[in-house]
Amino acid sequence: MHDCPIYNCCADKDLEHCGLCSDFPCEKIMDMLEMERYVKETEPDLIYGWTLETLMENVEQRKKVGTEKWLEEQRQKLRERH
Repeated sequence: MHDCPIYNCCADKDLEHCGLCSDFPCEKIMDMLEMERYVKETEPDLIYGWTLETLMENVEQRKKVGTEKWLEEQRQKLRERH
């Protein structure tokens, strides 16, 4: 088992990522976004910038281009930030 409940849920359902789930966005996702909002208010330097909108955009892009290409895009975005 992994520490992430979303990872575990995907593994239990044999899904590559949560965007492939018929329940997406589910309570686990909404809880994660709520926690993100809390962290943003209390520890602004730790924020990843996830909102429901950015999550949906990422899920749609991942479905469209596939996981490997999506991961390449994410790595490129990180390199551009630094």
